[in-house]
Amino acid sequence: MSYFCEKCMKLHSDDELCPEMAKELKNNPEWLSQAANFANVAAQYRLVTSQDLNSVATVINKLSGSNLSFEGTHQAARDIQIFKRLNQEAFVKSGHFQNASTAKDYYNSALKNENIMQGLEKKLTGTSQEVDWLRMKQGEMKNLVQKSELLNGNAAGVDGTTVNRFTGKEISRTTIKATVDDKQGVQNSVKKIQEAVEKGNANQDDIIFGTKGTKNAAEKIDLKNKVIEKNTTKDIQNSNERLKTKIQNGKAVTRITGAEVAQKVAHGAVIGAVVGLTLSSLTN
Repeated sequence: MSYFCEKCMKLHSDDELCPEMAKELKNNPEWLSQAANFANVAAQYRLVTSQDLNSVATVINKLSGSNLSFEGTHQAARDIQIFKRLNQEAFVKSGHFQNASTAKDYYNSALKNENIMQGLEKKLTGTSQEVDWLRMKQGEMKNLVQKSELLNGNAAGVDGTTVNRFTGKEISRTTIKATVDDKQGVQNSVKKIQEAVEKGNANQDDIIFGTKGTKNAAEKIDLKNKVIEKNTTKDIQNSNERLKTKIQNGKAVTRITGAEVAQKVAHGAVIGAVVGLTLSSLTN
């Protein structure tokens, strides 16, 4: 594919270096080194914070019979927030999630009782969607002047609010819904919101933050609320399975631990060495 070069006002192919740029690099050789350093840092950030490496590990595991696993820091942080939220809200009275050990004990008891396990999965589904909403809001530029928080105590009809940081005035309210059932589950979610509106616990100015398909389901019953969709039912199922595995393995931590930090730093160092080696060769 060709591109138009504003330096020499000509077309170049992707693998062709503009003669004018070649002259610039010859006069400023440090530019290439700086570009390599930037690419190094960018590549490390992408690999460490995403789940890209885990897909590579999966292939290696199949070939070698190993059990490698790499977790991105965004996912690790999200899961910790979910366990913390479970401790502060869903299990605040029982204390089942006050630490990784008590969470593991609770999970083992749930394995023997189908009703307890169903209740746990329901809480994982709802709590993970709540955390995803909060993380989305905190990642927006508007977060500089706005503050979003999740409500506690099973607030009727509404799960989160966004206010002006400086005046405290409420900007919006959000009802958060999630399901692992892509048909009946989504329909039931919007019907519950409709009922909340009819009862006066919610209104049509409230924002709906739901799984994929929520907007279409809301339109079918003429629900006028603004809908923001996040996660497919498959995403939520995968999330629940990962969270349950962590709980069972005694890794349902509610705060960043020294072991977690050391693990992430080690992964970052290995990735940096690999990426750096390739780019240093290019620079040389």
